[in-house]
Amino acid sequence: MLEALEDMSPGPRVPLRSLRRQAYDVLDLHYVEGLTIQEVAKELAVSERQVYRELRKAEGMLATLLWARRRGAVTSSQSVTTEPSRVELVRQEAARLGSGEPEVEAQTLVEGAMTAVRALAQHRAVRLELTGKSGPNRVVINRAIARQVFIAN
Repeated sequence: MLEALEDMSPGPRVPLRSLRRQAYDVLDLHYVEGLTIQEVAKELAVSERQVYRELRKAEGMLATLLWARRRGAVTSSQSVTTEPSRVELVRQEAARLGSGEPEVEAQTLVEGAMTAVRALAQHRAVRLELTGKSGPNRVVINRAIARQVFIAN
């Protein structure tokens, strides 16, 4: 395990904020150095929540590397890019946020967002209008996040 972790080391030329550097640092500090999540957060100057997210991603990267080794696709001396793509990260985060949420009507979400911005729109002389089909368009989504997306865009 430690050998695989060392293979994940990005080296000195990789920027501090790169995904590979963050993954390696979080795993190394937490599992090798034995720091708590709070201590890792302080060391890396990020929130505890960010450490948990980075740790989950890094564990996935390490598991991918170990699995590739087990299948014989990678030797310890080979370098493997196990960084997930940005699209894959967005999909993972969306899946995490969407799990366990109740079904809601899409129109209800949009109407709620419109209610939230109506006063600002009137103040700026902007007319809001909701057009399109209404009907049973049920989605499974985190209500608060959906509302933020509608309001921000």
